[in-house]
Amino acid sequence: MVNVTIKGVDYDEFMSQTDLLKDREEKLDGKTGTAAEDIDIPYVPKKDEGNNPGEGDNPEEEETTTEKETTTEKETTTKEEVTTEKETTTEEETTTEEETTTEEETTTEETTTKEQETKDGNKDKYKVDISEELEEMIYANSALSEWTAYNLLAHNEVISYEMFPESSNTEYLSDAFFEAYNQNPLCGIIETVSYDYDTDSIRVKYVLNEKDTQKMQEDSLKKAKQIADKIIDDDMSDYEKEWEINKYLCENGEYNEAIFDYINSDGTIDGSVVYKYANSFTPYGILVENVGVCESYSEAFLLVAHYAGLEAIIQTGSMGGVNHEWNRVKIDNQWYILDVTNNDSEYLPNCYFNVPDEIAQTIYQVGNDAIMDSYISNYTAKGMDNEYYTKSKLYTEKKDEAVSMLTELLKDNKVAAVRVNADMKEKDVSEIVKNVVKEAKLTSGKYYYNAGVISIIKE
Repeated sequence: MVNVTIKGVDYDEFMSQTDLLKDREEKLDGKTGTAAEDIDIPYVPKKDEGNNPGEGDNPEEEETTTEKETTTEKETTTKEEVTTEKETTTEEETTTEEETTTEEETTTEETTTKEQETKDGNKDKYKVDISEELEEMIYANSALSEWTAYNLLAHNEVISYEMFPESSNTEYLSDAFFEAYNQNPLCGIIETVSYDYDTDSIRVKYVLNEKDTQKMQEDSLKKAKQIADKIIDDDMSDYEKEWEINKYLCENGEYNEAIFDYINSDGTIDGSVVYKYANSFTPYGILVENVGVCESYSEAFLLVAHYAGLEAIIQTGSMGGVNHEWNRVKIDNQWYILDVTNNDSEYLPNCYFNVPDEIAQTIYQVGNDAIMDSYISNYTAKGMDNEYYTKSKLYTEKKDEAVSMLTELLKDNKVAAVRVNADMKEKDVSEIVKNVVKEAKLTSGKYYYNAGVISIIKE
């Protein structure tokens, strides 16, 4: 859990004046370097561009320049006409004009040089150097979020927002900041965030140092690419790619159960464990060391999915009162929920492989800091077409069919699992299990039921 501190103004007082700040935001167009009065998304500094935010074409400035150029042309024509009429120009007057022209040209050159020097001097101010590979993976729904991601990936401890007037709204800034942090797992681990309203900047304290973070980034990317190259074929469908990644992580990853000893009563994790098992909270844990927590599983999936050509995001929230992290994946133009951490289960295998929100809401308490609020609806998970049990023809809403399926599976397997309607009553589930025990002639065993999945284990 990241601790956030607001400095420079009392938080309650600040929030009570949110409407005034929004009005102020609309008036601060000068900070973006554009004369436009209405700003939707300010300029975002791009790698190697090296210009100040907002610098570039300016319609109003162009109109002004054109007008000046037209005036100059008219004045020149008038002078020529006058000269033609007189048909005489003294040598002294000509010399004076030439001297004046030379002086004006020199002044213009000096001004241009000074302006260029100013631009060059400010280039580094808004430039963030990260590798092209990291840059290609950046996820952001706004300029503010993207700028934050650049800085976090570069391990910058101070992030200036002076070129973003909308950062004056701390709720909006917080929304953008946590999207950048949660959706870009190679940022590392943040311990605290301190926002200074007076300087319009954020100070970040990281758990890993810059050198260790860079190593984590490089090794994680390298391993994710190796995994994708090994298990993914170009002719695979998106579902098949997703399945192979999920399968690989479940078979090769292991949950760091030592973390359970550090979970607080409110579902948060004691800060000391993050330092003790830092890698388990990054994609490096599952990818390289093959051990980690839910963060590591979901972030590892995200990186491998990138190299496999899948579209996916991170989802944060809680499960059973404990903070949790999982994924949303786009398959056949539809979003689904995927929880690799809990798919890695001997008794409820792939219970959370491409479930819709309708089922997920019985399992998870979804948080609101993974995606900026106005974009959350874009990732709604609907339908069951690509849900694992449905796709494997192991889904039924009929009790007698569930009995037949489970009995047949138990002939050759120790564990049998099918999905039924998630609204099925406990008494109906118990009836199914009793009939399976009778039909399969089991002498001992146990069963699990969760989110519509019935699993029977024979012993």
